[in-house]
Amino acid sequence: QNYPPDPPFDSRIFNSVHFINSNVGIIGCGNYLYSEHDPNLVSNILWTDDGGNNWIYKDLGTNNDWIINAKLSSPNTAYAIGQYGEVTRTIDGGTNWIDLYYPSYTGTKLFPISIDTVYFAGLDNLSINAAFGKIINNSWHGSTILTTHSYFNAIYFFNNSVGWLGGSNGILYKTIDAGQNWINEISGANSDIEDIIFTNGLYGWFNTNDGKIYHTTDGGQNWSIEYNGTIYLTSLCFADNVGYAVGYSGRILKYSLTVGIDNVDKPF
Repeated sequence: QNYPPDPPFDSRIFNSVHFINSNVGIIGCGNYLYSEHDPNLVSNILWTDDGGNNWIYKDLGTNNDWIINAKLSSPNTAYAIGQYGEVTRTIDGGTNWIDLYYPSYTGTKLFPISIDTVYFAGLDNLSINAAFGKIINNSWHGSTILTTHSYFNAIYFFNNSVGWLGGSNGILYKTIDAGQNWINEISGANSDIEDIIFTNGLYGWFNTNDGKIYHTTDGGQNWSIEYNGTIYLTSLCFADNVGYAVGYSGRILKYSLTVGIDNVDKPF
């Protein structure tokens, strides 16, 4: 699928992908800006309303040029987080963006719970401790430091209370009380967990930076390798019972309940 060409003196990488249904999806972009670039042409969100046949650039309207993660909560509402923890929101399909909060924490992933509540996973302001926090009504509600000298790359909440965090060296935590308390779960992975998703309270998947996808059927108590790859996988999402994982070297994996995981790589 094609996207608008990068403007002169600017090149991009895609850091995240998320679909709310089979038509509406969003990609978070990172920009490498070179001298003589035109700031008016810099944009950091790609948006599709037709299943990816057409992608349109959306500019957040901030000075941040590197989006770590972008998530949809409805076909017109999306949230994005920058590399230094800036969180922004749109409610009109990406035309206008509003800064929610700048917590000065290094951002990795976010998860919208409602239009005014966003859960946050990343690093503390010293960049040495894994952190979980909340932005509620544009206010920062502190962070929970879970483990030292580690970091979180993945966050997923099945509802307002039940959720998971994953990160460096396979660390995995679960909460059943909206992050007030966390339970350390055994993931079985030794490499970094990059993304995690559950389709119900029992069935879940996470992917790792050494190319593997793990699966659980009991709410995270036990995990097993479902795809044993070797290429770095960065992002994972499900929509209408179809899952996608993307990674380095143009790697695209597709999952359906009838076929399982299929490699749909295309040459670039």
